[in-house]
Amino acid sequence: FATLDPTARRLSLPAGMDTVLTDTVGFIRNLPHRLIKAFKATLEEVRQADLLVQILDAADPEALVHYHTTMQVLGELEASNKPMLVVLNKWDLVENDPALAEQQSMLSLRFADSIRISAKNSVGMDRLLDCLAAKINENRPAHFVLVPYARGDIMAALHRGGQVLSQENVEEGVAVKAFLD
Repeated sequence: FATLDPTARRLSLPAGMDTVLTDTVGFIRNLPHRLIKAFKATLEEVRQADLLVQILDAADPEALVHYHTTMQVLGELEASNKPMLVVLNKWDLVENDPALAEQQSMLSLRFADSIRISAKNSVGMDRLLDCLAAKINENRPAHFVLVPYARGDIMAALHRGGQVLSQENVEEGVAVKAFLD
C-alpha cells in the first residue's frame, strides 16, 4: 500500500478540460473478505468513476499478477466493466535494461494499448494527459445549443464551464456544439 487514504486532486487536461483524479487504496492478493468489506466504503470512488486508470510498475516482475489482482478486486466491487486505461510506469527502466527484455516483451504483448511513462523523468506525461481526455470524452455526450446574439453571457459561460467543440454564426444566433458538465 503506497496510498492508505484516498486522495482527490483537480487535474487540468488538454483543451481546458478539468477532471478530478482520485488515488485509491491499493489492492492486495488474497485480501481477506472482511477487509474487502472494510475497503468497499473507501473504494466507493471506484464505482462512481467515469474512467479507471490502473498504473503498473513495468519493472516489477509481478506486474501482471498485480494487474489480475486488481481486476479480481474490481470484480468483487462490481466495477470491472468500467472503462480503463492501463499505464505502464518506469517503462524507461524496462526499455534500457537487457535483463528486462522478456518483461518488456510480455507487457508489450499483453498491454498493447497501454500508455508507457516514466513519472520520475516526466516522459510520456503529455501523451497520458491526451489519452485521459480522449477516454473521458468517448462516453461524454455533446450538446447542441443555439445562443441568441444578445446573450454573450451564455457564450462566456459555455467557454468557461464547458468544452466548446465548434460554433457557427447562423441567422438566429450562434450554433454551439459543446461538452457540458
